[in-house]
Amino acid sequence: MVFLKLIRQIGGKGNAVKSFVVYRNSGRLGSELGMVASEHNPVGNIEIANRDRENEARILKELMIQYQKGDSQAANDLVMLLNRTLARYMYATSLGALNLDDLLQDCWLRIHKARSSYRAGEPVMPWVLAIARHVRIDAYRKWLRTSGRETELLDTSDEGRGNPQAQWESSMAAESLMRLIRVLPESQREVIVMLKVTGMSVQEVALAIGSTPAAVKQKAYRAYQTIRGALGVENRYRRRKMNCAEVDRMLSEGMSRVEILTRGGDHIRGCERCGPMLEFVEAAIVLPLDEGASERRISERLTANLLPAAPMPGPLRNVVGIVGVAAGIWLVWTLMMGVPGFKQLDKMRRLAMTVYSMVLLVLLAVSLVRLMRPASAQPIPPKLLVGAVVVGYPVLASLVFPVQPGHGFVAEGLVCCLFGLITSSLSGTLVWGLMRRGYATNGVMAGTVIGAVSGLIGIVALQWICPDHEGAHIALWHGLVGILSVAGGSGAGYLASRRA
Repeated sequence: MVFLKLIRQIGGKGNAVKSFVVYRNSGRLGSELGMVASEHNPVGNIEIANRDRENEARILKELMIQYQKGDSQAANDLVMLLNRTLARYMYATSLGALNLDDLLQDCWLRIHKARSSYRAGEPVMPWVLAIARHVRIDAYRKWLRTSGRETELLDTSDEGRGNPQAQWESSMAAESLMRLIRVLPESQREVIVMLKVTGMSVQEVALAIGSTPAAVKQKAYRAYQTIRGALGVENRYRRRKMNCAEVDRMLSEGMSRVEILTRGGDHIRGCERCGPMLEFVEAAIVLPLDEGASERRISERLTANLLPAAPMPGPLRNVVGIVGVAAGIWLVWTLMMGVPGFKQLDKMRRLAMTVYSMVLLVLLAVSLVRLMRPASAQPIPPKLLVGAVVVGYPVLASLVFPVQPGHGFVAEGLVCCLFGLITSSLSGTLVWGLMRRGYATNGVMAGTVIGAVSGLIGIVALQWICPDHEGAHIALWHGLVGILSVAGGSGAGYLASRRA
């Protein structure tokens, strides 16, 4: 059997890749494991499934590194391994409303452009699916603009819509399976499809969609509860140790079919509802696409004039680089103009403004680096950090400094604002140069954070140079530098994403 061939041949790098490609295109993991595994060795069944996932992850990491180095064969192998998964993800989440071949072509082109942002050793599937997710979202928005009408993708409550032209290779009827997918809200559908089609863990799905593992589990659990209702079978096993709710919990945590059958086989065999549920989870999607021809077209396009792509530097190096840009600009202005404004501050105000600015700069730098690397977690929402520049700084200034507007409020304020914007523009250009090897799945947000970083650099430069320490002046004119910088960064990010 193909699965046994995979286990035997894992060892040499070339054989591992070749056997895995054959295995991946042969059928479902669940059916192969069911043929190989013994009912008398449930622990061994789970170990086999886990070992297969580890081998898959290792092979993908090796291929991705070689692809970065310009290896055409590695690019071909990646397409052969991932194209089918990407196609099923795109088709299931869009309900067949978008052109699948165009989506795949666009997705692989973006993966090609973003390959320098992949960091060696990190999981490949979350990185790829994070890019694919935004390709689908961008295509959906473009479809809305060009069609001029609402789509059914977000309205999942109407059961009377026309069925997409899809066939599902399963013991369940194709129309019934598609109806189960259709009743799910968009966010839940995406989570279920990622868990079902890609075999990723809950943690990996969370990275791909920019969420938390707890939120992914909650969405998956609610989705399976919705599917339970759509199946129309009452749960009759709530008093047993293993019941339908427990099966839903295991599914929401991304457990494989083998693990679920090992732990709850007796219940599942006697439950009228859990059997169809596992059939739904294991159902393979048959696409309206010549997959072989699609893979050949994509491979030819990716490998034409393929060149090595220098990997994006590590996160710490990038953060230090951004802070270094800020320090360099501040040093140049200090040597040229001195620090009359900073000298006039008392110790309390120096401490408050310096700590706030430096901590915020580092947090913004970390957030930007993560935005430029797909499937990176964001501990602090970028919008919150941007708000700390646009709103937080003027509020802090009005609290720390006395508000007593005087003569020359407008004239002096315009000079300060102009100087701050010049500083911001220079720093924004340099920061973007540092991030050029990254790839932002959300171009608008990345541009917004770059604007916030450059605006904060301009604000701090003003704080050191400007001798006017009146609260209204600082809150309005210095704060306006941050607002305009963020607006400019957002606009630049929007234009860049539209061109892409």
